[in-house]
Amino acid sequence: LKLNKIDQSVWIDSISRRMINTGKIKSMVENGISGITSNPAIFQKALSNEDSYDEDQQDLTGTEAGLTYHWSCQQRLPTIDADGYQDDTERESTIFNIDWVNEIEMGDTTHTILAGLEILDTENKNQRYYKCFSSHDGTAALDNNADCVAGATNRKGQKETFTVSRPMDFTKNSDGIANTTHYDQAGTFYARTETDVEITSISLQDQINLNESILLTVGGRFDQMELTVRDTRTGSGETTINDRDIFSPRLGITYKPQENVSLYAAYSESYYPKAGEQYKKQSDAQAITDPDTFENTEIGLKMEINPNLVFTANYFDSENVDSLPDGQGEAETVNLSVDGFELELKGQINEKLYAAFGYADYDGETTPGTPAKEIPESTTTGWINYDVSDSFGYGLGFTRQGESQIGNGAASGGLLPSYTRWDAAMYWTLSNDTSLQLNIENLTNTDYYPHAHSTHQASVGEDINARLSINYSF
Repeated sequence: LKLNKIDQSVWIDSISRRMINTGKIKSMVENGISGITSNPAIFQKALSNEDSYDEDQQDLTGTEAGLTYHWSCQQRLPTIDADGYQDDTERESTIFNIDWVNEIEMGDTTHTILAGLEILDTENKNQRYYKCFSSHDGTAALDNNADCVAGATNRKGQKETFTVSRPMDFTKNSDGIANTTHYDQAGTFYARTETDVEITSISLQDQINLNESILLTVGGRFDQMELTVRDTRTGSGETTINDRDIFSPRLGITYKPQENVSLYAAYSESYYPKAGEQYKKQSDAQAITDPDTFENTEIGLKMEINPNLVFTANYFDSENVDSLPDGQGEAETVNLSVDGFELELKGQINEKLYAAFGYADYDGETTPGTPAKEIPESTTTGWINYDVSDSFGYGLGFTRQGESQIGNGAASGGLLPSYTRWDAAMYWTLSNDTSLQLNIENLTNTDYYPHAHSTHQASVGEDINARLSINYSF
């Protein structure tokens, strides 16, 4: 074919047994055909228009004891078993915060003292309902008992099967029965708790300028935390109280070999309550256990290429340490270790153009050789702002995230695929005190999954969306 000589590939959109048996396909390949496509409709046409399949179909058709049976071919669409719940959370927080900063000269050194007091009082109410599918009992009608109860009393795990489509259609199940997804109207909760969180924090830090080249940072934070969780799902639900005193140290040193270059090293600790960030559950064992501790170490470089352009690079190592319940010894377990490096270049390129680009590479393990969940191989980000005039400008950027494990371990149930998401922005200055901004996320409407709670629950990235905001300063 002449088309092949100009690097064009020719495919045919048809195939049948006769074309194969007569050598027609072979002849087409010899004459330059490079591919063949097929689908159920093409296959059905071949079965209907040729007699070369008749003998095989007759072998699958017959009569036995007055019963006629026949063979047929149909496309089977994939299905999924769906489950769900409704989770309502009400949270009220009262925060009191006061900070004090003072600079003290002591001989040749300068001390910058930072002290702070913070009091947090949070009331959290959480309740989770069972989901129900009206089609589960074989009818479209809403019947709370038939739709929601899987067995005598168990309302958990009442799944329904749906045909996979884009977008998903939950208005009918895979058998074509109309479905309404609702929640247990009998008031049976999967979980229901009330939580009180009271934290009083005192922080103190000293930044010591030893000389023009060396800055030393020493500090810490003391937290008195009381976390009370009441199980209100039933009248006999228990109450657990975790009362802890926690100290989180912070150390750092910065060295400036020249005016535009800084080298630094830092160590810090932070903690994470056993009840989680949602404060919705706390077992007896968790109530007598110190929070998880995160030990973070970082070394890095910061360099001003010019007054408007800055390059930073750092290596970090973070370990999540689990404590044993009170009375079970002092042993600690490292259940997550993450290390990697980050690079960033950002600044004003010229009067109108600002740019920021970053790259990070990660390696996470729960135990040696066991990959950790939700730790991407790498991430790459980029963003530019261009000022068309004093009153109008626009921005464009991207986020590239590598694949990551859905669960801990190589055989954890699959991977979250890598993705690239593009975002944009436009901004207008309407007056000295009023501005308008339009942000558009996921410009290319990419399918992506940024997180996964478990193998059965992956977070789906939002489709293309926009947000318009007006800012007024006075």
